[in-house]
Parts: sequence; C-alpha cells; structure tokens
Amino acid sequence: MRHAQGFVVTLLTLGFVLTGVGAVGAQGPMGFGERGGGGGLGEGLRLPLLLRGAHLTPDQQTRVRDILTAHRATMRALTDQLRQAQEAMTDKLFAPGLVQAADLQPSVQRIAQLRAQLLQESSQIVLEVRALLTPEQLAQAAQVKDRLKALTAEMRQLLPEGRP
Repeated sequence: MRHAQGFVVTLLTLGFVLTGVGAVGAQGPMGFGERGGGGGLGEGLRLPLLLRGAHLTPDQQTRVRDILTAHRATMRALTDQLRQAQEAMTDKLFAPGLVQAADLQPSVQRIAQLRAQLLQESSQIVLEVRALLTPEQLAQAAQVKDRLKALTAEMRQLLPEGRP
C-alpha cells in the first residue's frame, strides 16, 4: 500500500511539474486573470491520469521518478524566471507615465522565449516517460485519454462558459 501511495505522489508531482507551465502560462499578459480558452483538465493534469491508466511496473515507476528528478531544477528555474518576467511586465504596465507597445516588447519577447523553453522541457519529459511504455500501455493510456476528452466535452455541455 505504501508503494502505491508513493507512486500516486510521483504522478501528482509530474502533473504539478507539467502544470507549472500551464499555471504560469494561464496568467494573462499582466500577470493575472485567465487566458482565453476552455476549462477542463489541463494537459499537465491529464498525464498522471494517463500513466495511471497505463499500469506502470515498479521499475517504470522508478524510472519516471528519475526522469522527473533530472528535469526538476530546470523546470523550477524556468517557471521562476517566467513568473519574474510577467511581474516585471505588470510593473511596467502600472507604472506612472505613458507606456507604449515598444516599451513592453522586450518583456513580451522574454516571456515568449521562456514559455517556449518550458514547452520544450516539458515535451522532453513527456517523450522520455512515453519511451518507457510498452505498446499495450500506450494503447491503455490512449483509451483513458479518449475517455477524458469525452468527459471534458460533456462537462462543457453541462456547464456552459461564462461568468456567473
């Protein structure tokens, strides 16, 4: 039982590592609020569910933890840098005086660069984890993915977008 709990913690950690990208990226250009798009489960939150549906072996679970550990420092550093860049842009936007698009361009470029680096790093993590899976496990994960997609669509129909 303890081993299973450890694995769930690892999967949740993977989800948080990958949703660090989404959580920071979900902030608008001023560092708050939502970016456009629908709700539902973010890609980062789906990965642990997909892996759980793949029924990883104990060896695969260990290797997933190793992959996460290898990437943790880079992901954390990039996420922190992105947060700082967004805060700096927010400070510029609310500083006294006139602000023009050209004043924001360096911040916009830095934020775009950091988001691209986060996407690259998280994609690398997913590819490394995917390489551990057998064809049968990939098929199981694909079934879970399809079911989650259908459930998300159903939730969107039940709970239309818009603010209360």
